[in-house]
Amino acid sequence: MRKYDDEKELICTIRGTSSVVEDTKNMYLELFENARMKYNEKQTRNDRKIENYFNHISNDNKRDLACEIIIELGDMDFWVGKSDVFTKVSLQNIQDKMREYCIDSFNRIYHLNYTLKVKEDGRNVDINVANMNEYKKFKREQEKYKKQLK
Repeated sequence: MRKYDDEKELICTIRGTSSVVEDTKNMYLELFENARMKYNEKQTRNDRKIENYFNHISNDNKRDLACEIIIELGDMDFWVGKSDVFTKVSLQNIQDKMREYCIDSFNRIYHLNYTLKVKEDGRNVDINVANMNEYKKFKREQEKYKKQLK
């Protein structure tokens, strides 16, 4: 469910509801429940059995429950094949523009002047939020800022 230029009637929900958490829980049941049950049948120790795979993954600091990226390219008249749109160069350009837009929006919304680290060559690594000291510091600053606004 996304806001589309204040014209929500242009949004079509293909699958799911407006609750991302419930949709993700249902997806986990649909996709992983049979595998979870088979895994549990093979376990001889109860402490190794998984009661709920969604909770199991959400409590794991090394895994993500779900990830997404949404890119709008245009309407059907504009549409071309993905190999024409998503080349190595075009994906690099999209990534650069997204990084710039995201930090600019972040700074504007929170009245800050943060910068992103320089993009490195090769494969960049996702950093788990639980390991991000700067993120924790930022969250504390945000709480102070919110209290000041009240």
